[in-house]
Amino acid sequence: MTDTPRARLMSALQRHLDRLDRRAERLNRREDQLSLVRLGTFLAGGVLTFFAVPAGLALPAAVLWIGAFAAAVVTHRRVCDAAVQTRELDAIKQAHLARMLLAWDGLPPARHTAAEPEHPYASDLDIIGPHGLLRLIDTTTSAAGSARLRDWLLAGTPDSVMIARRQALVAELRPLRTFRDRLTMSARRPAGGEGTLQAWLDDPHSAPPVPLAALAGLALLAAINVVQGIAYLSGADAGLLLFTLPLYVVLSAVFIRAAAEVGEDALMVSYEVGRLAAAFRVLERRRTPGRPHLDALLAPFRDPAARPSALLRRISMIAGAASVRANFIAWTALNLLTPWDLITASLLTRSKHALAAALPRWLDAWHEIEALSALATFADLHPAYSFPTLIDTPELHADAFGHPLIPAERKVRNPFHADADSAVTLLTGSNMSGKSSLLRAVGLNIVLAYTGSVADADAMRLGHFRLFTCIRVSDSVVEGLSYFYAEVRRLRALLDALDAPDGLTLFYLIDEIFRGTNNRERLIGGRSYIRALAERKALGIVATHDLELTALADSVPHVRNLHFRETITDGRMAFDYVLRPGPSPTTNALTIMRLEGLPVDTAESGSEATPETLG
Repeated sequence: MTDTPRARLMSALQRHLDRLDRRAERLNRREDQLSLVRLGTFLAGGVLTFFAVPAGLALPAAVLWIGAFAAAVVTHRRVCDAAVQTRELDAIKQAHLARMLLAWDGLPPARHTAAEPEHPYASDLDIIGPHGLLRLIDTTTSAAGSARLRDWLLAGTPDSVMIARRQALVAELRPLRTFRDRLTMSARRPAGGEGTLQAWLDDPHSAPPVPLAALAGLALLAAINVVQGIAYLSGADAGLLLFTLPLYVVLSAVFIRAAAEVGEDALMVSYEVGRLAAAFRVLERRRTPGRPHLDALLAPFRDPAARPSALLRRISMIAGAASVRANFIAWTALNLLTPWDLITASLLTRSKHALAAALPRWLDAWHEIEALSALATFADLHPAYSFPTLIDTPELHADAFGHPLIPAERKVRNPFHADADSAVTLLTGSNMSGKSSLLRAVGLNIVLAYTGSVADADAMRLGHFRLFTCIRVSDSVVEGLSYFYAEVRRLRALLDALDAPDGLTLFYLIDEIFRGTNNRERLIGGRSYIRALAERKALGIVATHDLELTALADSVPHVRNLHFRETITDGRMAFDYVLRPGPSPTTNALTIMRLEGLPVDTAESGSEATPETLG
């Protein structure tokens, strides 16, 4: 393997995975051993206690038995937790390696599977979907964090201040691999629906307030019942119990209905709060010396007056106490001794109000950090990528840029520039020569730049553009649209975007203009459309097979030609995917037909070197 930063990173990742595998094996063996120790401790303690009864040593033996068994349980649980964490970290590292290799089967499923068809570029550039840029980058665990990352990628309009802020945060997060992985691991437990907790907070009836007078009265009755019960068991007079106990039961039955939903909500609240607490704990404890932007972002988790850990721990304890309703025997006993449901409902109501006030700020910061951590991981896994520089003029300059969704071993990098003197780039080349890939490479790197991420380029400078594409057009049986009409509508939308009263220059990417119609009308329409593009405030690329269109560079200002070419040796085609100036000198449609065994009339086709219009 070549000694490059990428190769060294992959090697380090593989070594880390090997260490995790060895640790997992050790922990699994230890877990099995402790299971036997736990069982043996239980059985041996029971036998010891049984034989200690005749000697009057039952109590010390029982204490020893319970203590030894509890120690075995705690030790076993710690090893089990360590094994789970090791497996989770292994899964995270495996996913990192899969992202570097573009091994899609090794990535978590795509959360977002389809883009809005009317979006200016999402569908054409493979932003969304099972093999999309979002799935490659997305390391978030929360649905809201993933949605925020998606929204950044689809924003379209660049904000230079926001881009600079994100670049600074990504640069600060990039070296913090352990922190990012811990944050991911802390919240990897499946959520029961992230909107469920928020719905509970927003619902005024999910934890109804309990009248304090009723609570105080019932607590007093419960205390009297306990005292009277002890007196009865001690043989003392407990006549009052015949009055207070029925009264307590009747009043409890009346008021307990007000807290009936608490037990149902409590399990969900306990689980979701525990999940948040694990993630917030990582953020709360992180120290960030020398990282001012990250330090500011973590400020909500460091407020001494409102630390997440304290409030969430209290709510988790209360919710856990309220969830005892799931155990009917324990619930009945506790509510006979105390107004348990009413107490937990009252405490949960007060804590709910505090959480509702603080949680939005914490969640917003967490989702922001998750999305930024995803960009930082993307940057870390691609050490050759660089942060683009935004400039004030409508230009694009990229040194050795590539397609981020093409594997590194197959990727060919090209320089590219576009400015006012080369506003319209006509890109020609044969089938499979790389035209569509170049369009998407340019578009994806613009999207990455405006997201605040690194781009797949040695260096990149670009102005503030609105991006619009017409690459992957499809017909619609449902809407009754033919392919050609769907393309016309898309190109019309592009012109409308050009004419929109917006201060930003439009950057367009068009693939095979008017491919859905015949040669003659395609050429007429293509020439007219390209002239219209050249007359407007825009930069972009039009990829085409129609070599006749390349003549526009001689008659229309600011139009230039670039091309890809192929070579054919011994009946085999080879592509170098190197971008060259000028129109394409070669075509290959008839060659492909011959190589695949299709009939080709040589008298009709003439020479393969003759420019031909390929459909």
